[in-house]
Formats: sequence, C-alpha cells, structure tokens
Amino acid sequence: MASNDGEGGEGWEAAVRAEVGGASWWDDPDGADLHARFKAFTGQRRDWPEPKLLFWKDLLLRVARRLRLCSAPAHLVTSVWFARPGGITPLCLPQVLEEMRADGDILLKSELIVPTAGGLYQLVKRVSQMAISRRPIVQEDILVFRSLVEERFEDIATQLRGSHWTSTCVITTTKFNSFFYGREDAHAALCYLTQRGKARYLAIRKEDPVELQGVKFPLVSAHAPAVSKFDCDTLHLVWQEEKLQQQFDVLDRRWEMLVYLLICHLQFACNSYVLW
Repeated sequence: MASNDGEGGEGWEAAVRAEVGGASWWDDPDGADLHARFKAFTGQRRDWPEPKLLFWKDLLLRVARRLRLCSAPAHLVTSVWFARPGGITPLCLPQVLEEMRADGDILLKSELIVPTAGGLYQLVKRVSQMAISRRPIVQEDILVFRSLVEERFEDIATQLRGSHWTSTCVITTTKFNSFFYGREDAHAALCYLTQRGKARYLAIRKEDPVELQGVKFPLVSAHAPAVSKFDCDTLHLVWQEEKLQQQFDVLDRRWEMLVYLLICHLQFACNSYVLW
C-alpha cells in the first residue's frame, strides 16, 4: 500500500469482525447493548464507566494490530472502522481517543518531530510544543499508537539480530519501510522512534545527486547511539548491496521467462512434428 488508508492487509471490516468475535450485540444495530456501548460518555471523567472505556481502548489497539498498522487517520478510527448499518458510529470514540492521548497511548503525528527536517526546524518545533497548549484531536490528525510502534520496534530488532553480530546496525529507509504496511505508517513510526532516541536517521548526499537515507537501529540496548562517519560509510555499502540484489532479481526473472519461452517453443515444435 502506498499510503496509509487505514485498512491494512486484511481489511478493516474483517479485522473488526475478528476482534469483536461472535458477540451478538454487534450485529443488532437496534439493540440496547450496542447503543449502550456506542453512546457518548456524559458527566465528569470520574463518572465514566471504566469497563466501557477499557473495552474501546483494547478493541481499537487490537484492530490496529491485526491490520499491522502503527498509525491511522483519526477520521477512519472514529467514523469508518466501527461503523454499523444505518451510519451508526461510536459517539464515545472521540472521548476515548482523548483519554488515550492523555495517558500517552496515542500521539499525534503532527506533534512529532520529523527527523528528515533541518536542525533549526526541529528546534522551533520543540519550543512550540512547550509554548502552545494542547489542542483537541481533529479528523485530519494521524494517530500514532505508542504501544504498537514499541512492539514493531522489538520485532524489527529481533529480525535484524539474526543477520548482524554488532550491537547496532544501519539499514536503508527502503528496508525500514518493508517492516511496515505502508510508507506513511513507517514514517510515523520513524518520527516516534527518532524522537524517543530509539533510532537515528541518517542521510548521505551523493554527487549524482541522490540522497541515501537510512536508519541506525539498536540491537542490544533500547537507545541508538549518535550517528558516526562509519555509519554513513556502512549505509553506502548497504545501499550498493541492495542495488546489486535488485539487479540480480531482474536477471533471475528474465532467465525464468527465457526458460519458460524455450520450453513452450520446444513443446510447440514437438507437437507440430507429431502432427506432421
């Protein structure tokens, strides 16, 4: 998927259905149980029913995990994922998202620092975050699920340990993106990981002019050390290796096609000889 449309590989309808399970209330849009779960919270925060709040928090994260997403547009979460026939949507979800945001379970991508930006921009961003009061979540926001990014971080580190003997490794952004469902999802995760010091972004500007972009990933500790000249050299070698592998893959596909055409030609020739 080229963009984060919030559907994931399985499709949001199938994911929600799988996580809700065989609950009869889900298929009864006129039932009292569904309306009780979908209606907005009222009164003060202390008056909210805790089981209902925990139900939506848990369901939201389980659906996103099943979709292999670490982030999703707010409008999809509140208006699409859990919509029922007749346009019924959970009116409590905006309040649930704000509660999760207050607990640090959800972050807004717009409030994260973009690692590819310049140092001056990052400094201004940090200062503005301290000076500007927090605004409520709007439909255009991209929600970043902290726990799911942390889980993906551990998964990536586990996979990379199998092919690296060092305490850190450098991979291209193409390789980093391959661990996520889409580039937008990968970028949101990268913003979070670099801001938390769990990964380092690095770039090399070549003469051609192609900018090589990569990520320095820790394999032992939870934090990535600063980028060094050796890391940049490593990124260049890794990039060259990936380019060569791509060329080998193209040659393999061409060879397979050539063999296939040759076999077809021989079969046709044999059939023609038998008929003659």
